[in-house]
Amino acid sequence: MFIYLAAVLVLTVGAGAQSPSEVASLLDIKKGLTSSAALDSWQDASSPCSFFGVTCNPDGSVIELQLNSSGLAGPVSWAPLAQLPNLQVLNLFNNSLTGQLSNPLPPALTFLSLSKNQISGTIPENLVLPGTLVELWVAYNQLEGSIPSGLKLPAGLKALSLFANALSGPLPTGLQLPSSLSMLDFSGNQLDGSISADWALPDSLVEVWLDTNKLSGPLPALKLPASLELLSLHDNQLSGDLPTLTLNVALRQISMHNNAFTGALPKWGFPANFTGLFLKNNSFSGTIPADWSFPDALQYLHLANNRLEGTFPATWDYPLSLKELSFDNNKLSGPLPSWPMLPDATVYALPQQLGSMFCGTVPAAPNYLIDTKDATGEQKWMRISSLPACT
Repeated sequence: MFIYLAAVLVLTVGAGAQSPSEVASLLDIKKGLTSSAALDSWQDASSPCSFFGVTCNPDGSVIELQLNSSGLAGPVSWAPLAQLPNLQVLNLFNNSLTGQLSNPLPPALTFLSLSKNQISGTIPENLVLPGTLVELWVAYNQLEGSIPSGLKLPAGLKALSLFANALSGPLPTGLQLPSSLSMLDFSGNQLDGSISADWALPDSLVEVWLDTNKLSGPLPALKLPASLELLSLHDNQLSGDLPTLTLNVALRQISMHNNAFTGALPKWGFPANFTGLFLKNNSFSGTIPADWSFPDALQYLHLANNRLEGTFPATWDYPLSLKELSFDNNKLSGPLPSWPMLPDATVYALPQQLGSMFCGTVPAAPNYLIDTKDATGEQKWMRISSLPACT
């Protein structure tokens, strides 16, 4: 999966000087933890600005808590955090914090990361996210229940990640996604049901991650966002023929492997910067179209473990940037195509399903590999040395 990270910091000058109550709030946060050795510098003082992980504005008021990977354990204390009026960045990534999402949250937050903790329970529909919030990361936790359609997202939100929790129920198609949103990640959960054709995705979206859930039924002819670069739907239970999709000029990668799609391979119009199409482990059938056209930017084309048949088109206009092509475990037969301009490309071609076989001379390029096992039984990909003669 791609890593999306943006650092958002807006310095608040003259927005209210630090008061002793901010020190008291920080000490209350520390008091609620069961493991807080990293916070030994948090002692009763006139100013918190020298505390570990604390950044203040010129007025001495706390604007950042950078406490990621600090060995903290115990419940998150939201009430004292909400008493930090100018706190903009709260980074609690990679600790052992527990508790639930609840009100009140710090009112001036722009960045909140709770990822890689042990936050549990449901997402409250009445959760009040600060109107200033730009990024919300709650990946790798233990959230459960549905994603509430009534949750009000801030108008300026750019990143929303709920990856790798235990969320269930349908996609919240009633959730109003703000027009600023560029990254949406609901992957790695247990979301089920179908994808609604009426799901409105804002044109600002760059990445949509819905993979590794239990989504089922056909994929509707969604209107893809104008800014979309990545669409990840792999490892679901989606089925049926792929619809006709209009791919925008920004799109670079589509991942739909490990589903139950059927029918012919999609002949979408792929944009000039498109780099990866992942369709392996489905039930696509028919032949590989001789006029299947890809831009030279294409690097990865995965078609393995489908029901494709016939010969590989000898006249296929292969992409000049191709690094990896897989069509092993289909019902293809005949000679392997020779692509002398791709000496470094890797093609996973064999083994084939019973009743099909490649034949003829093994081309010098690209690098055709076969799935085999060495003397220890370890699986390895080795170059195909020879093939039977074509009859």
